[in-house]
Amino acid sequence: MCLICSRNAKIRRANKALICYKVLRKDGEYLRAPYFETTYEIGSVVSSNKPLRLLNLGKDDYLRLDTDEKRIEEGLHTYKNVFDAMMQMAELNLVYGVLYVVAECKIPIGARYVEGRMLFSEKKTYVSDKLIVEKLI
Repeated sequence: MCLICSRNAKIRRANKALICYKVLRKDGEYLRAPYFETTYEIGSVVSSNKPLRLLNLGKDDYLRLDTDEKRIEEGLHTYKNVFDAMMQMAELNLVYGVLYVVAECKIPIGARYVEGRMLFSEKKTYVSDKLIVEKLI
């Protein structure tokens, strides 16, 4: 998943908990991220293993788009809207034939985050360096 944001976007620090939604693969008793296999437990803080970095998204970028926006690939990706997460879950369930679920999460106070949208989409997303899964929806 790749987050796209405006050229003026900055990595911010959360001064309040931000509610968000994450699509996770149900793997027996484990909850795993669909792409990077990060394991999540309800109530536990998960930290990104790499720092958040905003990169210029332009003709010199590997995506070769004609834009002055920025992108971020590292970090913990979530949706701002539960409906968008549910749509992604349904797509993954159909394509891969395994059980994906949506979790309500929070980006905790003090975490670093960026707000933007998914690549090639208008779905609003966050990328953060810390995330807590609150409950499955």
